[in-house]
Amino acid sequence: MQPRLHTAGTPRISASWLVTPGLPRYAWLLQAGVILNFFGNGLVAPYLILYLHAERGLALPVASLAVASGGILATTSGLLAGPLIDRVGPRTCIALAMTANAVAYAAYTRVSVPWQAFAVGLAVGVGTGAYGPSVQSLLSALVKPEQRAAALSQQRM
Repeated sequence: MQPRLHTAGTPRISASWLVTPGLPRYAWLLQAGVILNFFGNGLVAPYLILYLHAERGLALPVASLAVASGGILATTSGLLAGPLIDRVGPRTCIALAMTANAVAYAAYTRVSVPWQAFAVGLAVGVGTGAYGPSVQSLLSALVKPEQRAAALSQQRM
């Protein structure tokens, strides 16, 4: 007969590991918006390159580099978003970032030469780069201090 192990206090594994219970409703709504935004960006990027090539007449390598330039700038423009978030607040900064992205993506329909594609790609990068820190700042403000680690790590899953 095997000895019975004491299991009190041991966490049970269940389907609830996918979510972090106890977060406020607004935090969940913000997380859903982040998922939707990332999903949309993931759908647009590959077809945007094809659109710039097939419909706007850019060479495929040029179209790819123009779209990639936005991603490169997004990694660095997030550093500049911090002071803007402190000045105008995370909610306003999210609205500005998403507006910048919407205007920039709409501007892709007017691209006719490579420099325009690069300029629009950089504009997308500015909006995308400001979005991440703004969302993280807003999420930190929506949850209790002891929930911040769970909420921010959930965003990375």
